[in-house]
Amino acid sequence: MMTETVARHLRQVVAELVPGFGGLQASDFVRQIAFRVLNVRSGRQFAALNLPIKPADRIRLDSLLNECAETLRLAATEARCVRHAALVLADDLGLGVSPGQISEKIATRVGRWVLANSVPIPDSIVADYAAEVLPAIEKPLSAEEFVRTQSAAYADRWRTHGRDAWRASPPSALRLGTDRRPPLAGPSPVPASLQGSDRPVHDRYRAYFKDSARSTAERCQHPRCQPEPPAGNLPARTIRQVCGGLGLTHVQHRLLLRGLGIGLGDAPAKSAGNWADYGQEDSDLSATMVEEDLVLRVSGHLQAILAGPRGFRMRERYGDLATHGDLIEQAAMLKAYREVCRWEREHDQPMGRCGAAAVCAAAIGALPHVFDELYAHHRPVQSGTDQTAPNVDSTTFTERRHRTMDLLLSRLDIVLAHQQGRSDWSALYDRWAAQQGATSLLTAAEFDAQMVEVR
Repeated sequence: MMTETVARHLRQVVAELVPGFGGLQASDFVRQIAFRVLNVRSGRQFAALNLPIKPADRIRLDSLLNECAETLRLAATEARCVRHAALVLADDLGLGVSPGQISEKIATRVGRWVLANSVPIPDSIVADYAAEVLPAIEKPLSAEEFVRTQSAAYADRWRTHGRDAWRASPPSALRLGTDRRPPLAGPSPVPASLQGSDRPVHDRYRAYFKDSARSTAERCQHPRCQPEPPAGNLPARTIRQVCGGLGLTHVQHRLLLRGLGIGLGDAPAKSAGNWADYGQEDSDLSATMVEEDLVLRVSGHLQAILAGPRGFRMRERYGDLATHGDLIEQAAMLKAYREVCRWEREHDQPMGRCGAAAVCAAAIGALPHVFDELYAHHRPVQSGTDQTAPNVDSTTFTERRHRTMDLLLSRLDIVLAHQQGRSDWSALYDRWAAQQGATSLLTAAEFDAQMVEVR
């Protein structure tokens, strides 16, 4: 039996409220529109799509979705308008564009519109959206193409640079992941938001093409903070990043994360001013040492969060937060890592102090939500119950998990069958596992529990 997650249940209910998902791919409508609308209405009660859903949460979710039905129907109508305009424009320009290629970009724009407005999108903005969603850069390589064309380059770069760089800056020291070489491609046993340095190289590469992976926050007006169109050989650029220390390109960013880690740990618990003050002058980040000023501000901000309403809600749910210190630090570090990786996708040069301030503020500000997801992943809720299962992430389990994901790279048809919810996926998996030596792999039930819900 497949574990029911927020995503699965949300998709089922939305399919009844909005048949056809506005002409978009179901996963895009659910992630970029329905889930955002739901979280705004619920005050972010549902931290992540891939989390198991409890019976009480299922009732709450159904009620909220019925309240949001008109907004979702408006979104579906507007999505169809933008989709039609984009396909007509593509035909006029002679571009070979399929609806699936532009589905996510339409969903992100329509999702933002309906969250801010309760009226249809004006024709002029529909035209703008239609132009924006058409492909501006080359079509991304599939996982199979990426492996076939980049395996040798990745192996060579890891041998000459990556191995030593990761020994000098091991991700495990900052709770960013294991110190194993990241897989070139393939499924991941953890949600994308929690992968850290272990994220498959192909997933990093695909982020260049994902509209939802781009920054949407208001930016500093300094020239260095303006995003740049991705340029050059993107697979090679991604491999260079992965083979840097901590899986990052710039030493300044590695020092920034070390400073954040110190501030989250045993640094003095006092404030040294706010982040606006820290980033007021966009001076360069140090490339030689951790900045003490940054460490103190991290410590002060963390103390303020945990002492305030958000910390109170966390204590209500999880008890004494002192017993969860490792997970609190890891949650903030993983959020910061995602933001730094995002910067490195959108800029050739390292960020300055204003960028560092934004990363640290975002990492600590989002701590309660990332902690919810991280806690649930470490202690998964058993399907159909409200009980908490023990942490299965033992050394033996981890090795079996890594071996399973590595070998499944050659059987992506099984992964696709699972993601599509096909009834025969477990039989396909069991036959394949028996051929490989089942005792060294995850069972079908373990694989189902660990897989990310990506539909």
